[in-house]
Amino acid sequence: MKSKIFIFFLTCLYNLHLAHSTELTAANIRELSQHAEWQKLLHVDANTGESKITSTVFFLSKEGRLHSEMELQATLKAFEQPWDAKTQRHAVCQFPARYVWLSQYVNLPMAEAALTHCTVLNAWVSEHDAVSLVLVSGYLGNPASTFGHSLLKLSSAQKNKTNCLDPKSYGLDLN
Repeated sequence: MKSKIFIFFLTCLYNLHLAHSTELTAANIRELSQHAEWQKLLHVDANTGESKITSTVFFLSKEGRLHSEMELQATLKAFEQPWDAKTQRHAVCQFPARYVWLSQYVNLPMAEAALTHCTVLNAWVSEHDAVSLVLVSGYLGNPASTFGHSLLKLSSAQKNKTNCLDPKSYGLDLN
């Protein structure tokens, strides 16, 4: 029992060290790149080790789809770049979930106020008051049909404003 507590204590100390480390070693980057949350953020298929996302816009590294470690390195480098007030195209604004997750493990530049600089992102978030999961009636013999017909509804208190994601106003054809 004491050995389990000791191992837990060492693990906590290691994670605390990793979280407050200002310089990442190659081993730390490799370990973070294999973390389950990082793999989920990149939509990595557990069987193939490749991301399910094929769009090059989703990755900062040319090899990011195939190598999560290279994508992590490119992401960390992009987060260190200076802000461009004109374009509002900083990596923090483009990948806020990556930034929030990485800030738990790494001292990132401007960690306190980084997301406040993303005016386009903040404007979009402030337009929506609630997110609802809408499940269209499915066929009980095929549960996949229920998940295949699931929708996200973004609600806003501003009734007069037409939103391109308002299901009453627009239809989307994904074929």
